[in-house]
Amino acid sequence: MNIRSLLDYAVLAPSGDNCQPWRFRVAESSIELYNVPDADTSLFNFGQRASIVAHGAAIENICIAARKQGLRPEVSVFPDRQKENHVASVSFAAAEPQTELLFSAIPERTTNRRLYERRPLSDEQASSLSKHSEGGGFVRLVVNPTERAALARAVALNDAIAFENEHIHKFLFDHIRWSDEEAERTRDGLFVGTLELKAPDKIGFRLLKNWGIASFLGTFGVPKIIAQNAVKLGMSSSAIGIVAMPDDSLESYFAAGRLFQRVWLEATRLGLAFHPMAGIACLIQRARAGITDRLSERHCMQLRKAEEGMRKAFGLKDEAMVTTFRVGFAPPPSARSVRLPVNDVLIQ
Repeated sequence: MNIRSLLDYAVLAPSGDNCQPWRFRVAESSIELYNVPDADTSLFNFGQRASIVAHGAAIENICIAARKQGLRPEVSVFPDRQKENHVASVSFAAAEPQTELLFSAIPERTTNRRLYERRPLSDEQASSLSKHSEGGGFVRLVVNPTERAALARAVALNDAIAFENEHIHKFLFDHIRWSDEEAERTRDGLFVGTLELKAPDKIGFRLLKNWGIASFLGTFGVPKIIAQNAVKLGMSSSAIGIVAMPDDSLESYFAAGRLFQRVWLEATRLGLAFHPMAGIACLIQRARAGITDRLSERHCMQLRKAEEGMRKAFGLKDEAMVTTFRVGFAPPPSARSVRLPVNDVLIQ
């Protein structure tokens, strides 16, 4: 069994701001996955939950690739509570190769932040996306224009807060890679080309890197303008979706990561554009937990209002809102973020 080759697929999983918060240890017939807490120190990573979602996605890739290659994976989540960073172990046994429709989508999956084409999903496409479930969690899509507009406004609050909160602002710009050379050198973070900024916007975005300038321009409503653009992106989509779980336990967030990855791979297989918008859900969960020392009271009030609107639009009660996303039709993205090589995330 060539277990190590499965990591080629694991490292292609998505993570917040492409932080890649994982390390892997490979044994003869198993893989251990470990969290790196310092990889994502953003306000979005409340209780390491954003990273745990990324780990779930990585394990899902491993399992899909394993079944395709004739291995039966057995996943154990948080197998040793004495080692809090040991997120999961996967053991493998020989089996018949399985037909995995999502396998070929793993290397093709990418974020598309373009303006979409404003045309509806077919019933078959919507059903293919919303059929997936995991650990009691589910996917829900909103296609109604009025409800979609309300969701777009709620989700866009994250973009405004990013330029009004110094902690989030610093983390964002610390992870922007401004050139192909920088992106290739670090092999993490967000390559600026993936943001789909027009030439004038690129100049303004670089100016906003300076917190003093961003803070000053905030008094003139620049964060609202940025949020309005995010609303346009949301409204251009065919649907805005959510991955929701029955509770906010780490186990549920891990399952949500597996579910989210399957939905994204399904969208890729169907030729659809996909854009995760996890920030607002992460901040809402943080506010719900009362961890608000680095959030202003105004932002907390706005987050509570956004949560209320999102729950109404998605038809949710008290479920944990793990991540939102938009899906639709668009040309391929201008660029892709790159990943660290397997050797760099392997525990020898």
